[in-house]
Amino acid sequence: GKTSALVLASPYRFALLVLDETYVKVSGKWFYLYRATDNRGHTFDFYLSPRRNTQAAYRFLRKTLKPLKACEIPKVINTDKAPTYAKALVWLKQEGKCPPDVEQR
Repeated sequence: GKTSALVLASPYRFALLVLDETYVKVSGKWFYLYRATDNRGHTFDFYLSPRRNTQAAYRFLRKTLKPLKACEIPKVINTDKAPTYAKALVWLKQEGKCPPDVEQR
């Protein structure tokens, strides 16, 4: 199916950002496809990684949050509760790249 993409310069703050991942084959090789969608189900960002670990989750979250202004970063990031996301969010908060009030659910 066709997926709509949001413009990164969107002037509103996401109410919710949903993160998920799946395993896909690209050019004969398997990768984890990390995907961020908004509360309306529109794909906001994605990241391909050969691994599903904390470092990959960190890179994906950093890439996803980097173009956003502080007022655009969501208060809630909904995940599958994978511990890799929790650790990645801690790292980003420690680096000042993610507001301390962002909650993972």
